[in-house]
Amino acid sequence: MILFLGQESKASNSFFCGIERSMNLTLQKRLSASVMGCGAKKVYIDPEALHEVSAASSRRDIRKAISRGLIAKKMDHDQSKGRYRERLAAKRLGRHTGAGKRRGTREARCPAKYLWVRRQRVLRRVLSRYRDAQKVDNSLHHTLYLKCKGNEFKNKRVLIDHIRHEQAERVRMQLEQEKIAIRRERARATRERKLERIRRKRTLIAEGKL
Repeated sequence: MILFLGQESKASNSFFCGIERSMNLTLQKRLSASVMGCGAKKVYIDPEALHEVSAASSRRDIRKAISRGLIAKKMDHDQSKGRYRERLAAKRLGRHTGAGKRRGTREARCPAKYLWVRRQRVLRRVLSRYRDAQKVDNSLHHTLYLKCKGNEFKNKRVLIDHIRHEQAERVRMQLEQEKIAIRRERARATRERKLERIRRKRTLIAEGKL
């Protein structure tokens, strides 16, 4: 029967510890620690199986005892992270971050260069995705890339709005160019018709028909 830590009484602990000392289970603890990959202080031996464990003198016997539950590894007793998690959750809500809790200047706590690099990476990632999706061509991508480097866009939203405005402007310019081309074609056709009428009239005058 395995007694987990914290369940047995202090009297029974002292009793079994006395038996363990009299049996000298140093070898068994050393082999168990080597098999389980821990220190000898982490080895737990079932107090009701001390005589059986004391007979184990090889690693194979120790492995059998471990598989039967006679020998186990004690749990780690580290510092609790409950209070740390609770305080971290409060910090994320803005608590415990006032002037009295700050150590170091604003530049030391969050350097401007770090903010610049982070913003540039975000903007360039947006441009790269838009170019891969063929939402912007190489020419517009190069222009916007240089504008990002020139600190023209303060965040991703401004950049996306500028891209949409630029695309709408390009569409408008294209429509204007098409309208201009249509007007030019009409004017050219009108001019040719006028010249043809003048040419026919001159021909008739030369023939004396007018």
